[in-house]
Amino acid sequence: MDPLDIYIYVITIITMAIAFVAGGVIIKIYFKHKHPTLLYYGVAFMCVTSPWDAYIVNYTAYLISGSEISIQAFYLIGYSTVLLAAAAWVIGTFRLIYTHLLKIMKILMACLLTLYYMLFIILVFTNMDLVGTTVGFWKIQYGIFTQVFITLALLIFTVTILLFVWNARESEDPEARLKAKIFLLMGVSFAIASGIEIVPFFSPALVIVSRTLLSLAAIFLYMAVVMPTWVKRLFIKTN
Repeated sequence: MDPLDIYIYVITIITMAIAFVAGGVIIKIYFKHKHPTLLYYGVAFMCVTSPWDAYIVNYTAYLISGSEISIQAFYLIGYSTVLLAAAAWVIGTFRLIYTHLLKIMKILMACLLTLYYMLFIILVFTNMDLVGTTVGFWKIQYGIFTQVFITLALLIFTVTILLFVWNARESEDPEARLKAKIFLLMGVSFAIASGIEIVPFFSPALVIVSRTLLSLAAIFLYMAVVMPTWVKRLFIKTN
């Protein structure tokens, strides 16, 4: 076993644990306050990190049995919930700032998800060239189908985050402005971490940067959604 593979495996597990806990805490708060946006955001972040979960499952299988999981299993684990996460994120955001468009957005997301899952399931079992493959334990090579929908998911996240920031920019509530700034940090961290996965070569340094940024994105999401008292005391000036 390559020590570098073990190291990347461990930091990936730690990163996913942070993301899982952040999303889980947000969902737990939902059950206390019954605010649907909390549920949507918690589910969104737990689902959007699934590509990294596939790495963990794949390498765990290798450690136990000496064989990796099938390429079909890898993509089913890693990419069956990415667009669902984007849809949950959009609906959660529109519940906050564009409630009059929420019903339309739900219909659009339902149509997009239906199209994605129909094509994804068919292609996974008939034409993996269009879906993608793996290159070693920690690198993937996307097919055109996955490239299109991953790019679409990232655009959805980016646009909704920018809409939230734009909507809060002139708010008189300092907490709302702080939320917007932290959301922006979360979006930038996640976008860079995801972008690193697309580069056409493997670099251990880039993998470490990617996992670090993903961990930060999870922490920023928790800070923005939950807004703990210590965050408000640290960043909101009081007269």
